[in-house]
Amino acid sequence: MKTSSILETLASALDLNNTKKKKEALKTALKKLKKKENSYRVRLDELDNDDDRAELKNKLKVVKAQRKKGVKALRELNEKD
Repeated sequence: MKTSSILETLASALDLNNTKKKKEALKTALKKLKKKENSYRVRLDELDNDDDRAELKNKLKVVKAQRKKGVKALRELNEKD
């Protein structure tokens, strides 16, 4: 990686407007994850096959973990302001 690209990366990391962009990106990602989580819950109620239910439960766990991690990151960003 060239020095100029490293400096650009550093400048973007230190840019105050960048945190605003990070917050907005996190909010949209969290909204999408919440929709996905809700759709998985609805599908889970409709499924009868145990194998499919187990697979969907695992996917639901992953989405929950991702959302939890995203909410934590958003809270940390809000605390920094």
